Amino acid sequence: MEMCLFVLREVAKVDRLLQAWNAVGLQGIAVLEGECVVKPIMPHVGARHAFGFHGTRRLEEPELILLGVAQEKAQVEACLAATEEIVGSLSEPGRGLFLSWPLAVAKGLAAQTSADDAHSEEGAIWSG
Repeated sequence: MEMCLFVLREVAKVDRLLQAWNAVGLQGIAVLEGECVVKPIMPHVGARHAFGFHGTRRLEEPELILLGVAQEKAQVEACLAATEEIVGSLSEPGRGLFLSWPLAVAKGLAAQTSADDAHSEEGAIWSG
């Protein structure tokens, strides 16, 4: 089981992304509002000034952060493909950021054998 995260910069595409992630079979999908902090390239400064958020600026428009749980690696790959189909290649700058990582424990997800066959088990615990 893996967590998928996508930082969406074009917020108008959120509905299409949610539909695509549901079609792939992700569970526990959540949308959070976020704000990216950008650190511009700075000239060389002494070590005492090299740490912290000195010289940062915030992007003007908020971003959305989508989270969803995939039961298997194939769902993560399908989720990434669906995401890129909607927002464009993530190899291009400014399109967004997609991450996934393994989950050791997830509690509260309904047990599911496939994307089309969801069975509700209150308090189900998945561990991997």
